This record gives sequence, structure tokens and C-alpha cells, in this order.
Amino acid sequence: QDIEQCVLPLGSEAGWQLFDYLAGNKRQQALEYLRTMEQFHENTYGLWTRFSWWCSRVLWVQVMLASGVTDSKTIASKLGVHPFSLRSMVPLAKKLDDDAANRVANWLLTQEKALKTGRIRATQEFPDELQALLDQAVLMVTD
Repeated sequence: QDIEQCVLPLGSEAGWQLFDYLAGNKRQQALEYLRTMEQFHENTYGLWTRFSWWCSRVLWVQVMLASGVTDSKTIASKLGVHPFSLRSMVPLAKKLDDDAANRVANWLLTQEKALKTGRIRATQEFPDELQALLDQAVLMVTD
């Protein structure tokens, strides 16, 4: 853990660490990790983009599992992700029932629309709004 604090991942690696916390239902660690990444000038919009992509893949994994597709290679191939990427998607997908998946999907679409239309400001001048959105996202997908 001390090493993790000294050597922070960059770029897409930063997202995967966050996703591992989310998959493990480690809410507090995920929130702390977001603060650490923001403190070290990780692009908050980049984190949001990776989160929304990851979340959309989790929702597709949930649909596939619910329809009886369980082979990780098949799922990875159909979603266009590396099979190792599923390690952070499957645990969360398995715990989402259809109602929870619909809530997450609707919330995600609503936030994306708000970002695209300017209701939520995602700029260097207003980073707090996007940081709050990421916090809400963590709270939504963890217990």
C-alpha cells in the first residue's frame, strides 16, 4: 500500500485502479483514490470518460450474464475488451439486478446529456462539478 501511494498510475492505468476498487465494493478507497488522482492533476474529465465507458461495459456484461452467456472469452469478444478487463466488470455485473442496472443506465445517460448540453460544467475553471459527479458515480455503484 505504501508503494501504491508513492507510485501513482497514469492515464488509463489510473482508471483501472479505480475500477478495481469499485468492483471490490471499496467505496472509501475509491473516493480517496479520486481525491489523490485529482491532487496529482489527473484529468478529471478523462477519469469520467473512462468511468462512463467502464460502466457501459458493466451494464452489457450484466445483460449477457442475465441472458445466459457466461464464458468470459465470449463476453470479452462481443464487447471488444480484453478478457483480463472483465475481472473488474463481472463482480459488479453479477450483483446488479435488472432494476439496479436500469437505474445506473438511466443515471449515466442523464449525466452524459447534462455534460454535453452544459448543465454540468466540465472545465478547468469549474472542476468541482465533475468531481462531484464522479463522487456520485462511486456512491451509485457501491453499497
